Amino acid sequence: MIATLFVFPLIDKYGRRSLLLIGEFCLTITLLMIGLSKLIFSIEVSNYLILVLIIVYLTFFEISLGPITWVYSGESLYPKGMSLGVGNNWINVFLVTLLF
Repeated sequence: MIATLFVFPLIDKYGRRSLLLIGEFCLTITLLMIGLSKLIFSIEVSNYLILVLIIVYLTFFEISLGPITWVYSGESLYPKGMSLGVGNNWINVFLVTLLF
């Protein structure tokens, strides 16, 4: 959550699109590394590696997809559209949490 505090100066410096593309690329690479770690390393090593990679994944998410999507929707949608988007987000989060 600390990485979210540093994203707003990065948005102004590098732009939204480039941060989203870099963040999504890093998220993809991190997920691939998580999947391959079970195949390559032993169970003891892969468990610690997966823990570190999940922290790295969360950091990249906090820098890219987490806050930038809220910035986009806040700038491009009208208040009614924004409220529908936030309501839809909360309903989907609730359903995913409930079902999985």
